Amino acid sequence: MLSRLIVDYFEIINIKLNVSGGTTMKITVCIGSSCHIKGSRQVVEQLQYLIKSNHLSDEVELAGTFCMGKCQQGVCVSVDDAFFSVSPETTQEFFDKEILARL
Repeated sequence: MLSRLIVDYFEIINIKLNVSGGTTMKITVCIGSSCHIKGSRQVVEQLQYLIKSNHLSDEVELAGTFCMGKCQQGVCVSVDDAFFSVSPETTQEFFDKEILARL
């Protein structure tokens, strides 16, 4: 069961959105155990949807990583070099404020 979960995560994370025009922004979501419990899978799925539905595939790369060292703060997300704490409930607000505003 755990191995299937890990494979599912890598299938989600390793889908690199079309970056043929050159990536202008990289979003990295922690998929470590603590962030997983706090909803990182849902955050990743929502970000994938938002990137695609806003036609940002050429401008944004979505990636995953294991522990970012800030486990107590929620789902850890970095945008380029800036760190954020996101939850499934705040992903839309985060996307509007931190992603769309930077493009």
